[in-house]
Amino acid sequence: MKNLFLIIVIVISLGCKHQAGNKIVIYGSEKCNHCIQLKDDLDSAGMQYTFYDLDVNREKELEMINKLKKHKIRGNVSIPVLDLNGKQLIIGADFKKLQRVLKSIK
Repeated sequence: MKNLFLIIVIVISLGCKHQAGNKIVIYGSEKCNHCIQLKDDLDSAGMQYTFYDLDVNREKELEMINKLKKHKIRGNVSIPVLDLNGKQLIIGADFKKLQRVLKSIK
């Protein structure tokens, strides 16, 4: 499974070299396996991001909740939550969606 994540992240990275200015913010937890794996894969692919640990940062948890409300996302939400350029949210570790969204950002 780890190899699959790494392959997907590398594909994302290769497909987005011309979009190096993308700002990726990850809301998650240092105790969340999906969050840890996502960070490791993004690091391996050389992609920059900002990570906020919601277990220790209540302010960022509220910020994430407000962004979810702004985007009309309700109900149960899993982490990680990715904010791409302040315009698009991705819930969970959906790498295919991340790849599509990064390719579509101009």
